[in-house]
This record gives sequence, structure tokens and C-alpha cells, in this order.
Amino acid sequence: EYFQNEKNSELIDELQSIGLQFQIKKEEKKEKKLDGLKFVLTGTLPNYSRNEMKELIISNGGEVLSAISKNVDYLILGKNPGSKLQKAQSLGTVNIINENEFLEMIS
Repeated sequence: EYFQNEKNSELIDELQSIGLQFQIKKEEKKEKKLDGLKFVLTGTLPNYSRNEMKELIISNGGEVLSAISKNVDYLILGKNPGSKLQKAQSLGTVNIINENEFLEMIS
């Protein structure tokens, strides 16, 4: 409707004639460090609560899963891990890292 109004069209033409350029700004998708990676947490982490760690993973493009499977890329290991550690070890395809190694991944 705005562009169909003749006065508005004239204004746009006038602005362009004095050098104003109109562009449609495309939002750049910022690549995140953990894009496409899936994580599972186990045990008590030394410096972050489980919710804080989940937020770090998600804000960096990763996904948090609740159980170990062949689709999991990383198990973040805390103190007193549960059965998730044994399952990850038996699969042999899950990278097992600690909190510090995870923090290095996102720094």
C-alpha cells in the first residue's frame, strides 16, 4: 500500500536521485562452535549447575540429550558419573570429556 501511493513513490525516486541506496539487509547466520553436536551430561560438574551447562551448550549451537545413544557426540563427565559413562564406553563412538575440555571447545 505504501509503495502504491504516488507521493511515496516520488519521494523514493527523489531520495535515490540524490544517492540514497536501498538494500534489503539479510541477517547473517553466525556459525556457532557446537552446531550439529549432541551432548549428554553425567555426574556433578565442578563449576556449573546442570542447567547452566545446558544453557552453554544450547547458546553455542549444540543440543542436549538425556540418554546415551549412537547419535550422541559428547558425554560431559562430572564427579560420580552414573550408568551413562559405562554405556558411552561400551558404544565406543561417544567422545568422553570433562568440564574443562568442554569449555576449551567453546572458547
